[in-house]
Amino acid sequence: MAEKDNENIPIYSQPGTSVKCDERKFPASYGFESQECAEFPTYIMFDITNVCNSKCIHCPHSTVYSKSNTPVFLKLDVYKKVIDECAGRKIHFVRITADGEPLLHQELIVMINYASKQKVGPVGLTTNGSLLNSSTIKEIVESDLFMIDISLDAAKSTTYEKIRNGLSFEKTINNVKSLLEYKNKIGSPLKVMVSFVKQEDNLSEVEEFENYWKPLVDKVLIREMISNVNLVKIEKGNNVARWPCPHWFRRIVVNYEGVIKACPIDWKNGTAYMHVSETSIYDAWHSDFYQKNRFEHLNNNFSTDSICKDCMDWQGSPWELGYEKVVAGLKGEAS
Repeated sequence: MAEKDNENIPIYSQPGTSVKCDERKFPASYGFESQECAEFPTYIMFDITNVCNSKCIHCPHSTVYSKSNTPVFLKLDVYKKVIDECAGRKIHFVRITADGEPLLHQELIVMINYASKQKVGPVGLTTNGSLLNSSTIKEIVESDLFMIDISLDAAKSTTYEKIRNGLSFEKTINNVKSLLEYKNKIGSPLKVMVSFVKQEDNLSEVEEFENYWKPLVDKVLIREMISNVNLVKIEKGNNVARWPCPHWFRRIVVNYEGVIKACPIDWKNGTAYMHVSETSIYDAWHSDFYQKNRFEHLNNNFSTDSICKDCMDWQGSPWELGYEKVVAGLKGEAS
């Protein structure tokens, strides 16, 4: 564990070893996974809109965003600024998602292809799949997208329509099948993943879900339920020794307003730093703000105003797992 009087020393794994050390070569239990990542985030995530077409029961969208909230879509020039800064760096993954549904963003395909043009990526898209019509499927499959992750969360219609309130099970499943058919028809290398968030209403369907989708897609991802920083009620584990949350060490999130933040499930932007017009990704990554929060996690000693202090979602973020490690597997790389 890092000492409290060394708060400007990044932690990383020494090249060629599995022992995590800081720059003094002192052992550290957690930290950056590579010296490369200590220099610049290797995982860039964009939440490109706050608009959604569903009210999922495990998602804070309907709680955090009232009808009076103004719909916001990430501006293309803001997205391009971030991608341009990433060009020439080793980026393991660019994830396009949303505090809502990313397929509602009219410039989504432009965003995907721009990252590819700048040789930044691979690029993944997370969607609920309900808006995958014939024209959208053609655009996505023929784009430079590496992977699409479709959130389904159920094997049965009644369960799906309870969890994913406002969406049609039959329509969405047919959309996914149409996507797979077109991908296979043109021989696209696009990777297709379907995901399932375990919760009280669908626990009995995990095996059925896996058995149905495994022969059809490249990956079936079963996720643990999280509270989204205490916005969703979940059962919390007791007597578990806290570990630092990996988010501060692995990725940067750019939200729909163009603000840099650390946490992908921080719906109220309590980990927000600055707008990308005010700082670079590099400077944010090396800022006192990021360093302070990293060492609060490493030392399990949080300031009173930290939203991380009472968050329990670190339990759903083990260091040996992580979304970027799933992507590495799809790329055929060791995680």
